[in-house]
Amino acid sequence: SATGAGGRNPNNPLTSSYISDDFQRGSTSSPGELDWATSGSGISVAFIASETNHPGIFEYASSGANINALLYANATNASECGFADTFDAYFIFRFFALTNVIFRFGFFEISATPTADPPAAGIYFDFTSASDTNVFGVTRSASTETRTDMTVAASTNFVRFRIRRSDASTITFSMDGTDKTATANIPTGTCRVICQIKTSSGANA
Repeated sequence: SATGAGGRNPNNPLTSSYISDDFQRGSTSSPGELDWATSGSGISVAFIASETNHPGIFEYASSGANINALLYANATNASECGFADTFDAYFIFRFFALTNVIFRFGFFEISATPTADPPAAGIYFDFTSASDTNVFGVTRSASTETRTDMTVAASTNFVRFRIRRSDASTITFSMDGTDKTATANIPTGTCRVICQIKTSSGANA
């Protein structure tokens, strides 16, 4: 099929669901049109000034020895989609810090608590500063995971991340157009979008 602006595939409202947010509305307690919520402790959230090509910036930070999460609040007790569904998700992130931190964001199993470390099942990006220079794509099922090296170093620049199901047995992870595929440990069941930060003592991310 044809490709939409920015490389996105067009959505047919008869056969697909569309979720979007640019954080240009709401409050710090329920930001964005999707009414995001936080879970955990040591959390700091704020709307900050837009930058060139980056409107609607929402800053979500963690301090001290904590793990916390930002989640789509309307999906607290119900799934957004199934792991087996055909999906195409975009995230634009800028990491605040690259030391003493773990970042995870993508799809977590619906039964997991938002601060599960890590969830037993998920399809998400991961950067673990203690062991990684690069960002990894993770497919995780029944607490067994495959980490796929994106071959792109973590940075404090804005990066366009993408996770999509390419076919029945393949997940494709992308970072600013660099694509990597995973075919092992793809979970089943239902899921929701979660963004998670874990910081060690004294860290701020």
